[in-house]
Amino acid sequence: MILQLWWASNEDKKRIHWVGASKVCLPKGCGGLGFKNLVVFNQALLAKQAWRLVKSKNSLFRPNKDLVDWVIGFLGEFQRSQIACNGDKQRTKKVALESWKPPPAGMVKLNTDASVKEGHNLIGLGMVLRDNRGRVLVAASKTVQGNFSAEIGEILALREGLGLAKQHGLFRCWVELDVANVVAAINDPKSTGSLAGFILDDVKAPCEEVQVSKCQAISRSGNTLAHNLTSVAVSTGRDRMWQDICPVSLSSILV
Repeated sequence: MILQLWWASNEDKKRIHWVGASKVCLPKGCGGLGFKNLVVFNQALLAKQAWRLVKSKNSLFRPNKDLVDWVIGFLGEFQRSQIACNGDKQRTKKVALESWKPPPAGMVKLNTDASVKEGHNLIGLGMVLRDNRGRVLVAASKTVQGNFSAEIGEILALREGLGLAKQHGLFRCWVELDVANVVAAINDPKSTGSLAGFILDDVKAPCEEVQVSKCQAISRSGNTLAHNLTSVAVSTGRDRMWQDICPVSLSSILV
């Protein structure tokens, strides 16, 4: 290709080969024209990329990012796209109606969720506090060791979320979670005497401290951010917290 361009700029003109092809890419000090050998150059680039893959496996793909978080966020976005494109108009309309709704001005909304990892004695908790404009004020994911039921996991997530609100001075809260019987138990002033009941009694005092004026059940589609935070906790096995920012991998969930 270099020779064709050098000897003539188009097909109509007759070419004159001033030097042999072997000398075109030789350095000028060696009697050549000093052109770059593209074959050797491309091989060197390929070898360089291969060397980077061997020595720094993550340098070419999302450097300094948490790959697990990104995968979880991507899968969540893919799932929502599948629901929206399934051709069932009634179901699509229902999902849209059950999306997250902001609280009134001057209030914050606390969404919590829990995921039980069976066989590992581990529960993942997800908590997120957002204002009336949908902005994330505080978000956290946490793991709890123990063989607990899903119901107790939901109560523990709520307790952690209330503690998070108190810690950051976020009062006048609405609370939402996607387990109706837990919401009913929280709104019931009576204690059941069970293990879940004792934990609930431990939750009701923080509800008063952060001035919870409403606790309601919501569908999973309206609690997606908190739910995906539980997945982050279970998959990474460590506690994490974000303030005034949403995890990058979950930012597409925000409405």
